[in-house]
Amino acid sequence: MQKLPELTEADRTAFEEQFKKVVHTCLDNPEFMENYDRLHSTSLSKLKSRAPIDIMVDEATGSTEQQLIEFFTFVKDRVFGPFLDSVVDAQIQAQAKKNGKK
Repeated sequence: MQKLPELTEADRTAFEEQFKKVVHTCLDNPEFMENYDRLHSTSLSKLKSRAPIDIMVDEATGSTEQQLIEFFTFVKDRVFGPFLDSVVDAQIQAQAKKNGKK
């Protein structure tokens, strides 16, 4: 199996930017967020419409912060990770084709 080269700082920055785009796409998709909330017993889809007292309680308990960390991990593992895997697979196949292998 071919070893992939180490990522450069530019590669890391590009991946971070793409990850941010994926996270924002997920957050901006009401259906995705409603289903995420339902499956994970959260209320992240309603963050923008919460009452001030709810915001204060969540800040005091840290519950929203913890839910967001879990959401980011979910997106990284279940949405962004598979996307990266498919990109890497495509690059490996393209390189193999270029080298005359199938």
